[in-house]
Order: sequence, then C-alpha cells, then structure tokens
Amino acid sequence: MSYIIVKRAGKTWDTYWEEDPKVTGALAEYSAAFTLPGVKNGIVERYDDEQVAEADCKRLNEANPEGDYAVCKLAIPQEDLTS
Repeated sequence: MSYIIVKRAGKTWDTYWEEDPKVTGALAEYSAAFTLPGVKNGIVERYDDEQVAEADCKRLNEANPEGDYAVCKLAIPQEDLTS
C-alpha cells in the first residue's frame, strides 16, 4: 500500500473535502509534494512506509501548521482499475 501527505486533510478536512481523505484515500495529484512547503521540506510524492510518511507529515505540520496536513492512502483512479 502507498501513502501520500495531503494538505487540509487533518482536523479541518470537512471544510475542504466531501469525504475524509484519510478514510477514502486521495489521488496522487493532491500530494503535498507538489506544494511550495512540501518542496521546501523534502516531502516526496509517495510513501511505501506509513511510519516514514507520518514522520514527514509531523515535520511538515510543524513547519507549516496552517497546512493541516495528514497522511492518506493513495487512491487509484477508477479508469486505472479497468486497464
């Protein structure tokens, strides 16, 4: 299983998401690796180790608390399931 760090998926997830991405998963395009704080803090696009993702997420939240980051399972787009 793969994981990503997602902005606004923490305590305030319901302000930005219809469903909790920590439960449903999130697409790779929502990875914090593509944000300026993510780039500055060395966040990677995908993690295979949940503990490493959690450690990086904690570090990112300490550097940028208003980002409200959380670790989410990487969701597979529906069209990829049929190929």
